[in-house]
This record gives sequence, C-alpha cells and structure tokens, in this order.
Amino acid sequence: MKKYLLLILFLFVFGCGKNNTNVQTKITNKNPKSTLNAQSINSLLGSWQAESEAQDTWTIQEIWNWFSKNNINVFFEKKIISGSDAKTFQILLSGNNDLYAKDKNQVYVKNYDIYNNIDTLNLVWTADASSFAILSGDYAKDKSHAFLNWEPISWSNSSTFQLINSFYSKDNSHIYYYFDNLSGVDVASFQSIDENFGKDNNNVFYGSMMMYGVDLNTFQPMNHWEWAIYSKDKNNIYVNGIILDGADLSTFQILNSSYAKDKNHIYYYGNIINGIDSFSFQFIDRDTCKDSSHVFFGTNILDSADPATFQPLWNEQIKLYYKDRNYIYAKLNDNLKILNNVNYNTFQVLSGEYAKDNINVYRWWAFAIAGVDSQTFTIIDRFYAKDSKAVYYLWVTIIWADPNTFQVIDNDYAKDKNNIYFWWKILQWVDAATFQLIDGVYRDKNHIYDNGSIVQ
Repeated sequence: MKKYLLLILFLFVFGCGKNNTNVQTKITNKNPKSTLNAQSINSLLGSWQAESEAQDTWTIQEIWNWFSKNNINVFFEKKIISGSDAKTFQILLSGNNDLYAKDKNQVYVKNYDIYNNIDTLNLVWTADASSFAILSGDYAKDKSHAFLNWEPISWSNSSTFQLINSFYSKDNSHIYYYFDNLSGVDVASFQSIDENFGKDNNNVFYGSMMMYGVDLNTFQPMNHWEWAIYSKDKNNIYVNGIILDGADLSTFQILNSSYAKDKNHIYYYGNIINGIDSFSFQFIDRDTCKDSSHVFFGTNILDSADPATFQPLWNEQIKLYYKDRNYIYAKLNDNLKILNNVNYNTFQVLSGEYAKDNINVYRWWAFAIAGVDSQTFTIIDRFYAKDSKAVYYLWVTIIWADPNTFQVIDNDYAKDKNNIYFWWKILQWVDAATFQLIDGVYRDKNHIYDNGSIVQ
C-alpha cells in the first residue's frame, strides 16, 4: 500500500513540478522528456523513499558549518537534533570557545571535545529560549540568569547583569569573578585592575579572594603569568594574593615565569629554594636551575647531577631531556629521572616529539616505540615520522601508509599515493585525487571536511 501511495504522489509531483516552483525535489531535476517505464519509476521511487526516510535531502540547506535543516528537522553533523524546530532555529554566534543556537523551544551550544576530538551539541537546560541572547565572548543571559560557558552564574540578576571585562562582571548586588561571587565587596565602587585583580574603596581582590593588609594607594600587579602571580604595595610582596613571607621588597625581582629572587632567596613559583647559593645561581629552563654545587629541579636538589656538565638536550619543540657527564635524564611525573634504558653515547633528541639511540626510537619520556628501525628512522614533521617499513604518528604505526610517498599536508592531514589521513586514520570516503584546501576549507569533489569528518 505504501508503495502505491508513493507512486501516486510521485506522478502528482512529476506532473505539477513545472508549474509549482515551491516543489524542491531531486526528481524534478530529471529530464521531463525521458521515457518512463515501470523499472525506471520503481528505481526512482526506491531512491526517493530511501532518502525521504533518512533526511528529506532534497530540501536540506546548510545553516552554519555543522548545522543544516530541511522543512521538518534541524541536523547537527547530519544527525537530527531531537525536539528542534526548523522554522524558528537560528545560530547565535559566540566570541570565544562556544557556538550557541536556539529555536522556540530550546537553547543549544556546540562544544569541541578535545579528548575525543569531536564536536558535540548540548542543551542549555536552564535557559529560556525566547529571551536567551549572547552578551560577549562566553557570556550570555536570559530573563532569569546570566550564563558563562553555557552554565548559569549563581545568584546573578539578569535584568541588571553587565560585563566589566572578560573576567569580572556584576549586577546590582554582586561582583563576579568568572562564576565566583566576591564576598565583602562594595559593588558601587568596584573596578577591575587587570585580569587577576580588582578593588573597591576598601579592599583589593585577587580573583574573588579578598587580600588582607594591602595598601590601596600603592598596590600594583607585577606580572601576568599563570602559576605565580606577583604583586606589591609599599610594605609587602604578594604571590597569588598572599604575602610572600621573608621577601625583601627593595631587592625583589621577577626573573621569568617560574623564578624570582631577592637579596636573601631564590623563589620557584613563590616557593623558597632552600640550599641554593644566590651568587652562583643560574637559570636553565622553566623547571631546572643550578648553582656551583647542585642542580635543582623545582625546589628539590638532584643529587646525582653534576652541575659543571649538566645541560638540556633541547630542540625548539621538545624540552624533556637533559644530560651531564654520567647520565641522561628525563622529566617524568613532575620529577627528573635517570634513564637507565638508553645508550648514553648514541642518545640524541630529534626534532618533533622523538629521540633515539642506536637501538631504539623513543617518544616522550624515553618510552621505546616497538618495532621501529632506529637506523632508518627519520622525522617528517613534529608528529609524523617514518622508517624503511612504516609511517608513525607519535607512537601509533599507520600500518596502511606508504613511507616512500607519504607527505604531510598540515598538522592534521597527510597523504600518500593511495589515501588521505587525518592524524593516523584513513579517511576512506575521501576522494584523494581532488582533496585540497580551498579558502581555508578542506574539500574534495563530493564533500567539505572538518576535523576528519564530513560537514557538508
């Protein structure tokens, strides 16, 4: 019965299609002069029925990259968004990490799942769709709440909510640092100093934390680094909003993102390094330093290391290995460990993420990659490498790749004579001969691709 109903509908569309410009089907693109027989009608009906049951593809239109719709449904990466309303669906662009959309019923947010390398779509459950609007960057609001990164900000008053900058916001009763409500703040006089500090007529705040004993008139930030945020007033040095006990105000100076010093101490992220000689102190890198007698990793003495010959084995991309006259060392689990499994005399750090000796090839922290031929192993770029037998993406062997013709297109895509690859995965549906980057978008003759997936 269903087949005969479809036949009747097909004949109606075919007969009326030339006079009805609103009918948008693949069938109306067929040559109207072609001879129709039972076999061709059944063939067309079968194709039409399959497509209509899937996505109603003849009316699908792209909305924005991941989104498309037809007269009935909205699709995210070609999958129906349950409960969506095609007539009222619209994209609400966000300035930073997320992309919002809404219809008359729901608010949606597109996120990128960095761990699984996929785009996801989530409902903003607490949002009122009719009043939801983007403010700036990651902030939005509806009639009841303000939102940050699609989560409601507790206690926020939507009608009076406004941004101070990307870090601080306020309403008529509260000051917020991201999601945190500042306790004890005078809302009327509060102002942001920078991304880490704010103040009112009475106090200075580090993020949302009130700092005690600060002189308002002389307070000033000293840096903007993430792990050790220094500041000062006429009386004290502060680290992460707390007085740095023992610091000498007149001689204190920040050396780099991890080290600071005064006439009495060397500091590693605000912690005193005990036992170090300030006069012979030398910075090596973010986590290591030395004096005339010792090598230090963080605040800990590395007893086995010889300071006279200790040096990093670096290249511009990887900074994990060190050596002295006796040992090779690697950063492992926030410590510096002697590598007893490598050949000291032949060990070398390669470009990218790799190192090798005369026997093995290593990736990160001297983990040997099984089956690699060290003698023919060469780097292609930061993530890709090859030997005479295979191509490797980090520690993964791309068993289908041809090492003789393999080429890197960019950080994500590569190719050989047979295939296109996203990281280590073959993109089986890609037409390799026509795959190329056009106007910042990867496409072949059939599709557009993003993160290794078809988006159109």
